[in-house]
Amino acid sequence: MTSHPVIQCELSETENEFIDWVESQARTQGGDEGAIRFRVASSGTAEAVLVERHAVEFIGLGRDEADVAVGHIAHTMKRIEYRQGRCWFIESWFELSGPDIPAGRAHHRDVETTVKARLGRMKAERTRSERGSAG
Repeated sequence: MTSHPVIQCELSETENEFIDWVESQARTQGGDEGAIRFRVASSGTAEAVLVERHAVEFIGLGRDEADVAVGHIAHTMKRIEYRQGRCWFIESWFELSGPDIPAGRAHHRDVETTVKARLGRMKAERTRSERGSAG
């Protein structure tokens, strides 16, 4: 499921929370934590255009015992500056895939609600996991 892109002047609270969490996990886990991979990519296509993608990939074993992505949550942001960097607008969207995720497009706010719920669950699982390994 992919959200319809939105054009805005700043990212939403959920978008910022997702980006911050993926970046922190990618730094602390080295991007790869067994069944979950954290990916951060950034590219400037021109002086005034920045494209960033933050993703969480859920990994399973394929038939040949090789790692295979079984789902993901990703956020893409394209920031375009104008008026010599004094102004900008942001185009952004979420993508989700997995066994329980329908294919197609949906309203940004609906996809964002799903991302917020899944992000909350991932953070709670990570906290439980860290507490369990500390004790």
